[in-house]
Amino acid sequence: MATVTTYPFRNSTKADLLYSILLALGGTMADVKQLYNNSENDLLYAVLEAIVNGGGTGGGTVTEDVLANIQAGAIANGDTVAAGTTLTNFVKQLVQNVYVPVLNDPAFSISNNQAALLKIGAAVDVLLTFTFNRGSIILQGNFQAFRAGAATGYTFIRANDTNYPGMPQVGDTYTVNAYAVVQGINAFKGTVDYAIGAQPKDSSNNNYGAPLAAGTSPVQATGFEGVYPLFATTANIATATEQGLLSMINANNIVLDLVAEAGGNKQKFWLPKAWTDARALTAVQYYNPVSGSFDPTNKIADFTTAADTQNVSGNVINYTKFTNASADRGATQIRLIF
Repeated sequence: MATVTTYPFRNSTKADLLYSILLALGGTMADVKQLYNNSENDLLYAVLEAIVNGGGTGGGTVTEDVLANIQAGAIANGDTVAAGTTLTNFVKQLVQNVYVPVLNDPAFSISNNQAALLKIGAAVDVLLTFTFNRGSIILQGNFQAFRAGAATGYTFIRANDTNYPGMPQVGDTYTVNAYAVVQGINAFKGTVDYAIGAQPKDSSNNNYGAPLAAGTSPVQATGFEGVYPLFATTANIATATEQGLLSMINANNIVLDLVAEAGGNKQKFWLPKAWTDARALTAVQYYNPVSGSFDPTNKIADFTTAADTQNVSGNVINYTKFTNASADRGATQIRLIF
């Protein structure tokens, strides 16, 4: 391995470096004194003239590795000027900046066309779309090339980590037909295989780093939650009205507007047994129109419970029915806390 030398004048200015090169090329101290305090361009012209007059070969080469401990032109602090570098190229490094590209890695994601919450047991066609951003190589603000090569195949994967039929495929979309929604998170996954990327180039058109190797993306996931709806006497005191879908995993502080009791019919609400088995109802609070807020008193004891069923997506599902056991009352807003 060649010896790396750090010269004392490496702590000097760019002008001092040019003076030193001029002397090394055969210039005299008289030449240096004549050019003293001239611009760096004048010094450069003198150096180039000395190179040309040195026999047409570029004035020789650097005879040993030289470690820079200052920033000078395109030579960064810590760079090594390799033995064998021509003086012409050395001067170019001193007086020309070389710009390197910015490498932006590829990005990946997958999405589906369904809502975030679906009824358990529903049959839906799930369109999966894999998005592959190939990244970029940017030089001085301009697009040079994609960082990753083109996609060579997409693989769509079930929740149990088995591939759907025909994988990998050319297209970036896949439809799971007549998918039966199950309780909890319904997951769908995917990956993309991609070819080797382009070779990044610096502003001198020299290779910078290496192309991004061909590979396979990390597994991406998308999905939705399968839930059972709540029911309550919110439209008619004698009817269990289906409510909007809520997460069975984390929904809380659920507000129900129960209609007034009449004709011996009591206010009721129904919770899916699958929900309360996993997350029990712990409190019921009543809205106080005087204070404009819910009273903190837990009124869950005002309700009796009984096993019941509801029809959801054509299936008979087990529910727990909560019935007001206190005196008949008008319309009441309640809040359910789990």
